[in-house]
Amino acid sequence: MDYKKIEKGIRESWFEHHIAKFTKLDENTSTLSWRKLGSSCYYTRFIFDGSRMFVTGDIGDAVFCFTEKASIASIVGYDLHYFHGKLSALDEDKYSFDSEQAINRIREEIKNIHDDECFDLDDKEDRERKETLDNHIRILRRLINATRNCSCKSNWSYEVTQVYDDLTDFDCDAAEWIFSAGDVIPGRVQGYLTGLKMAYEQLGREE
Repeated sequence: MDYKKIEKGIRESWFEHHIAKFTKLDENTSTLSWRKLGSSCYYTRFIFDGSRMFVTGDIGDAVFCFTEKASIASIVGYDLHYFHGKLSALDEDKYSFDSEQAINRIREEIKNIHDDECFDLDDKEDRERKETLDNHIRILRRLINATRNCSCKSNWSYEVTQVYDDLTDFDCDAAEWIFSAGDVIPGRVQGYLTGLKMAYEQLGREE
């Protein structure tokens, strides 16, 4: 996932004409209104309350919990993955699903299997193991086909559940990665961070 490219798109398509308005309410609480004048499109409101940040507006609602006092200046220093890790509530799945990423992860697993295995087909045990392995690869390829009908993480979880027992019977380590194979950070979570960066660029250290 090219998060830098996504950030560029958010800056240019979502927030190009947005204006930041920062209001300090008291020592612990402040707000940031981030919007294009005369429009509610991509309007976002941030509320900083102690170590928490609440987000509302046109691109959805979220809550973040930080280990330090929540402020624009501190948050804009976070990288996207750390910022996402502080997300405690979102009005959708915490991760979005990307089918291409899931396919690439499964293909990597199939390649590793082929690279690691060598069989003597004259040996009965090797033939039996190859048959078992071929069946495992068929299941993985079935999941590759299933990803094309998955539009969200819950769809993907359902498809994995259908073959989970067979997958883990052969390879218990599959449990560690298969459900998260297509996980990507939702675009609007990146939008929150990008909006804060752009607001900070406008406000400087006034907040």
